[in-house]
Amino acid sequence: MTKHLETIYVFLLLLILFPALTAFPSGLEEKYIMTANSVSVPVGRYVILKKDNKFGVVKFIEAKENSAIYEWYCGINQNGFFSRENSQFGKNKLKNWFIPIWSGGIQLGNVEIKCGEIKVLWSSYTGICVDRKNEERWEVVVSPTGWTEIEKVNIFDKRLKWYKFDPDRKEEMIPLADLPH
Repeated sequence: MTKHLETIYVFLLLLILFPALTAFPSGLEEKYIMTANSVSVPVGRYVILKKDNKFGVVKFIEAKENSAIYEWYCGINQNGFFSRENSQFGKNKLKNWFIPIWSGGIQLGNVEIKCGEIKVLWSSYTGICVDRKNEERWEVVVSPTGWTEIEKVNIFDKRLKWYKFDPDRKEEMIPLADLPH
């Protein structure tokens, strides 16, 4: 057990001395990455979340491995747009601590992304994911966008492509250039 604690202390010391080790991974700012149960979102871009007939958007403002700040909007007007006048909105902080224990570990902190009634999980940096054990979260569908301003986000835009989380999905890269912006 002592050796395990020494390993944790060395790791924490390295993170303090070399913050570049937790820098945002290169290349993520230019594309979305869809996997079976997650989507990595470029910082500053809105991703649309849909569950049943409810819509919301999330945009990461800051992102590090163990913390992030995101803004969210939920509720649209009759034309499919979000706005401060017609939507609920807010800004939240996420924090993640992982304590390694033998072959697994314990995850602590605030890792739930809330966008009105739509709830998904955060997995570090700009990862939005669904819990493999929570079937209700698998009902969330996402649409990556290149939009940086809330006034431009429109759920009726015909260029949007919707992705359902799918356990059989292979990793897919979606360049910003291919998205509405």
